[in-house]
Amino acid sequence: MYLDFAASLNFTYQIKSLASPEYPINVPPDNDITTRMFITASMNSLYYEDSGFVSCTEIPVASCVNNISWVNLRSTDLLQAYYRNISGIYSTDFPDQPPAYYNFTEATYLKDATLTVQGTKVKVLSYNESVEIVFQGTDVQGGSVNHPLHMHGYKFSMVGYGFGNYDNVKR
Repeated sequence: MYLDFAASLNFTYQIKSLASPEYPINVPPDNDITTRMFITASMNSLYYEDSGFVSCTEIPVASCVNNISWVNLRSTDLLQAYYRNISGIYSTDFPDQPPAYYNFTEATYLKDATLTVQGTKVKVLSYNESVEIVFQGTDVQGGSVNHPLHMHGYKFSMVGYGFGNYDNVKR
């Protein structure tokens, strides 16, 4: 596994706001936040009910968030399915929280923390909703604790970053 803490740190330090006096960014106050999400990023083992795997070395590994590994769509684009009300392309049950909380940066972890399922799960938000998202890297299988994350979208404000486990009291 390739681990480059310096590169990860360099990436994080380069994140800058585009805010200026001419174009200010107003971070919503805490009581205006309508959805709070805690998302873990991990390298996990794919879980199959009747996989037939006889040892851990045979189990496929996949990147995942909140223990869900993304399945690529084969026929229909997500936004096309959403706007045309096409069912069966995705589900709206992406979890706001990981399946379990533990010491995410510790080398030892719960056995269930290593298992992931595949799915095309999304989180549908209302227009102009204020969402707080905490991204937490994990050390499950040594793959994501220092992995830089990025988001695609319209308007984001990064209000902080740090090392170790996220502490809501210290935020």
